[in-house]
Amino acid sequence: MNVSVQEPSSAIQPHGLTKAEQCFAALAMMISGVILLGMALLGPLWNGPLHYATSPSGMAQLLGQDVANLFIGPLLVWGGIQLLQKKERGQILMGMAPLYLLYYGLSVGIGMEWGRYEGNSHHAFPALLFLIISGVLLIPATLTEFRSHKLRPFHRRFLWIYGSILSLFLLLFSLMWLGEVFEVLRTGSSRGYAESPVVFWVIRYFDLGITIPLAFFSFYVLATRPGQGLGLQLLCYGFFLGMALSVNAMGFSMLWNQDGDFQWGGQIIFIILALIVFSGYGALRRGMK
Repeated sequence: MNVSVQEPSSAIQPHGLTKAEQCFAALAMMISGVILLGMALLGPLWNGPLHYATSPSGMAQLLGQDVANLFIGPLLVWGGIQLLQKKERGQILMGMAPLYLLYYGLSVGIGMEWGRYEGNSHHAFPALLFLIISGVLLIPATLTEFRSHKLRPFHRRFLWIYGSILSLFLLLFSLMWLGEVFEVLRTGSSRGYAESPVVFWVIRYFDLGITIPLAFFSFYVLATRPGQGLGLQLLCYGFFLGMALSVNAMGFSMLWNQDGDFQWGGQIIFIILALIVFSGYGALRRGMK
């Protein structure tokens, strides 16, 4: 299906960042990538010295997160090198990094069950803080870099089909999380809540307050602002791609470790959302001028 109305051009337009700003962004990307890779290598995936104060189910999910970061970390390092070389891939990866870094740094930093389980991940405070700060600073860098770049308008038929499917599964995702929240409010407990109440609330606040509204807003801009907002779309889709990879890795890690909190219904929703996100990103890339 054709999703755009014009032929693509060969390259992105000139940089919006100065040379010094570009170097700073590239350095932030490379250091962040090294941190993600280092925490994955030092964590429970390899029985390393980094231990997390979380439940067995939470640990299974962090194992999956580490698997995802084994890919995402080197990708950010490579993206930083590409950005220094003024390559298009480096620009794009810069836009895709910030929100994922923010989400990961905050969720791991504040989502531990201190007092319930033993752990030493508080020693990673400087590393996690660097990820959060990098994420914050790379947001305006991305919007500045892509402020003059345009997207080709998408055909209404594509937007209708894509938006309908995306909205359906986002609503299912929302209902799944809201169902567990209302169960806690009604009964005082829910799946995994007794073992990890802190991370339960952290993830629900982040997903219901940030991830899902951001997905709807991203599609709204795509549909109502033809040709505009490339920087915003890269920020959103970079976040969605990173989270799709991480969440599915977490789910399959739970399945592999025979975690009682694993549910095939939820996993299928996450798999389909990942496919939707990857297809949307593919359309976005084809629509870049």
